[in-house]
Amino acid sequence: MNFNLTRFEFFSLFAVLAVVLLGILAMGSLSNTSSHSPHRGTSYNNAGELDQERIEDIKAITRAVESFSQEHQRLPNSLNELKNNSISFEGSIVDPETKEPYQYSQYKDGYFNICANFATEYQNNNRNQAHALESADTANDSKGNTHMNDKWYYEPGVWCFGKEVKTILGIN
Repeated sequence: MNFNLTRFEFFSLFAVLAVVLLGILAMGSLSNTSSHSPHRGTSYNNAGELDQERIEDIKAITRAVESFSQEHQRLPNSLNELKNNSISFEGSIVDPETKEPYQYSQYKDGYFNICANFATEYQNNNRNQAHALESADTANDSKGNTHMNDKWYYEPGVWCFGKEVKTILGIN
């Protein structure tokens, strides 16, 4: 096969290939600078934004578990049961980055944990008023350390937030 290209055809082909290559490189650099979350339609520019979304998800899950418990007089067995049987659930049961479900467990009558893997350390400039109306009962790291000053406190790694719903369930 013999390709005889005129100078114009050669430069046109070169220009088309250059544009295609630049487009591919631009798409790759965009996907490396932000994480896209299809279940929320949001782009995240850094790990801190992802961690904040995790906290918002955990808060939404906590509210939904409380509502479910009041309606059904028991804790949900799983996050899927919660999502499928809660009309008012406005959140996500999956991590915005990994798309894996958050870890949910019942650890004694009327208590549950929701766990997530955080990338950054919690930042709050006003710790005394932080989340006063809406907080977990405990914040525990994977080593079992409990932080009582701020119930949404976390550091890099897996952190579990515990909540008690005994009064909702009528457990003493």
